[in-house]
Amino acid sequence: MGVQKDMKSLEIVTDPGQCQCFSLAGGGREAVPLHKQLLMTLHFVAHEAKYFQGGDKFGVSHSTMFERVYAVLYVLADELLPKFVCWPSASQQRETSEFYEDKYSFPGVVGAIDGTHIQIARPPDCFFPQDYFSNRTKRFTMNCQITAVQDLRFSSVDIGHPGKDHDAQVFRASDLWFESGERVESMFASAEYHIVGDAAYPIKSYLLKPYRDTGGLTQGQRAFNHRLSRVRVVSERAIGRWKGRFKRLRFIDCRSPVKARLVIAATAMLHNFCILKSDILDDEDVDEDNEPTVGDMVRAELQFGVDAMGTHKRAMITEELS
Repeated sequence: MGVQKDMKSLEIVTDPGQCQCFSLAGGGREAVPLHKQLLMTLHFVAHEAKYFQGGDKFGVSHSTMFERVYAVLYVLADELLPKFVCWPSASQQRETSEFYEDKYSFPGVVGAIDGTHIQIARPPDCFFPQDYFSNRTKRFTMNCQITAVQDLRFSSVDIGHPGKDHDAQVFRASDLWFESGERVESMFASAEYHIVGDAAYPIKSYLLKPYRDTGGLTQGQRAFNHRLSRVRVVSERAIGRWKGRFKRLRFIDCRSPVKARLVIAATAMLHNFCILKSDILDDEDVDEDNEPTVGDMVRAELQFGVDAMGTHKRAMITEELS
């Protein structure tokens, strides 16, 4: 990611007069102009290099590099993430639904959901590090949930769950979970709208998943699975674009889960900002550990049961596609 190009995209994101943490460091510390603080932060999230390498590059001490980068990350994650990662409005949902129906003949889709593991350093004992160990990846990770729309922007993010939590658990703890019978009109403009996910998720009236293939699927069910997979790939590509641009996400060498969450949230905000500013990179990482296992599929069904409304809705769409 070219630093100067990134600065051109980012220079209008914040008003330094409104973000006090961007002000020059006091207390005898080095004074670092806002422009350089932003460049330092972009360099940090775009590379896997250690802090001291970035500090040497920008002519500041290691401690100043650390302090200023996390000050900027805090503003991006805390103040700007809610402004750039937003659930789609009714008109945006209608536009997305029409896009997928026109392109893939799959009705009602307003986004795709997926989870991804981001490797972190082993947390200190006070954070119960065993919770962050993922049996799937065999590493210490955070499991992050995203929903994405057709241009690969995130429409929601749920960040920082311990790596031991599988995708369905993260979904259950997120703002996208509604119990059976609860009203979902606050997020979905029409009962015909839904998001789509892989087989690791429970089926809901507003979340459709593929049929589990045990060898006896009908032709209509196979057609449903095929079209859903073509729609769902948007979430995989969005994650790949995010991780491809921000190489820091390959391994956040930080023992504090709190600081790791800042990195993840800030880069999610920057991911959307770059797309909105047409700053597009074709570099996409492949999420090799992201395919659901048979255990994931069975666990979702056993733990969360089968939603009658979601099952009926899937059956009706299957009949339409047959």
